[in-house]
Amino acid sequence: MTKDNSLLPIEILILESNCTLGESLSIALPDMPYNFKKVHSAEEMFSALELQDYAVILINAGDDCQQILKLIRTIRRKSSETVVIVLANPLNRSIAADAINAGAADCLFTPVADSILLSKIISACEMVKTRHELFMLRQQVAMNYAFDNLVGVSPEIQKVKRTIQHSVGDHTAVILSGEEGTGTNLVARIIHYHSSHRHDQFVPIDCSTDTAQNALAELAENKSVKGTVFIDKLHLADKTTLLNLQKSIANGLTGNGPNFRLIFQINEPLYNLYAKGVIDRKLFEGLNAIEISLPALRERTEDIEPLVFYFLRMISFNNNTPTTSLTPSALTALKSHHWPGNVSELNSCLRRAAAVCTNNCIDVTELQLATSGSTTFRESAVIGASSKSGSLEENQRRLITNALNANEWNFSQTAIQLGIGRTTLWRKVRKFNLKRGAEVVSDFEPAI
Repeated sequence: MTKDNSLLPIEILILESNCTLGESLSIALPDMPYNFKKVHSAEEMFSALELQDYAVILINAGDDCQQILKLIRTIRRKSSETVVIVLANPLNRSIAADAINAGAADCLFTPVADSILLSKIISACEMVKTRHELFMLRQQVAMNYAFDNLVGVSPEIQKVKRTIQHSVGDHTAVILSGEEGTGTNLVARIIHYHSSHRHDQFVPIDCSTDTAQNALAELAENKSVKGTVFIDKLHLADKTTLLNLQKSIANGLTGNGPNFRLIFQINEPLYNLYAKGVIDRKLFEGLNAIEISLPALRERTEDIEPLVFYFLRMISFNNNTPTTSLTPSALTALKSHHWPGNVSELNSCLRRAAAVCTNNCIDVTELQLATSGSTTFRESAVIGASSKSGSLEENQRRLITNALNANEWNFSQTAIQLGIGRTTLWRKVRKFNLKRGAEVVSDFEPAI
């Protein structure tokens, strides 16, 4: 586990000829997480800097201005993150500007009121903490969206990795095709955080929501967009949303520029959507993007085992607990499961099992996998289409109702069992006006 350095005291180095400043600060800040070290010369200061880093250096300048400026420049060369505060003689006003130009964060004229000096030191320490938090955040982003987070040893996933690595330095739009849960959202963020757009915004637009129309309409009119726009679930967009997207493309916002990039997510190859009439020819030809197809988990079963142990390590890291193990029979069950919800379903399954298992070891019973004879939503839809006993919609309605009742209307668990997304399940519930007993389903998605 990584130690949380934010809990450690902030080290402050004080250079002055008398001994009052360090003592007064220690008295004024007895309960604050600061450590003070006092030195009396430039030589002592550099010796102290050789032994450890200091977040804040406080220099009582005295009368030798040139030596102080030299010290500041030397400190900045050794550590660009150190905050330097100078206390100067008021008879030499020019030192303030010179000290700031040399790299000091602030310059105060003596005598300085204790309250002002303490305020400046606390502000400097807060600046150090903010820098540290920003550094930790960047580390977390790098950890979450590194290429290694796309786990797998199969030829299919290795090909995806190579394609992504070749495309991150380009500005061309990208189409990510794959079933829900295959990792398209993760890949989109990997591309963003490894591209030249990583310092700009990552803006997701979910085409299955009512807000997508306005978002794409605004995108069509906005000529100053910077960053990456992730247009998610393009296959679920309505005609108005698709029209706004066409306007964006007509205005030149195709991602082919140094300041802007589009990434699209669809549930199957783009040509299939065109052949089915989901998107028209104009949009099909206008997208002009690199297409990356992510395989379903059932098509790369050799990746299940490394994914299992990767997720278990992540669960342990996030919960700050020992790594959870699993029995050989549990691993066999995981490798033989069909995984209609793909990698997302596998992750959810392991999180749920890790939360309820005993002795920090997952067995088959904790996995709660659907039986091998169970039918997924996609399979049932195909069966229903050819059934003489009812229409496709009637079969879907019956299937969803049975699954919801079996799972006590737990939407997350039902979506996993049916092999569809939670949002898709909720739209179906609203479409069919399904009820839980005598209770009518409201317009708001439940929390569970």
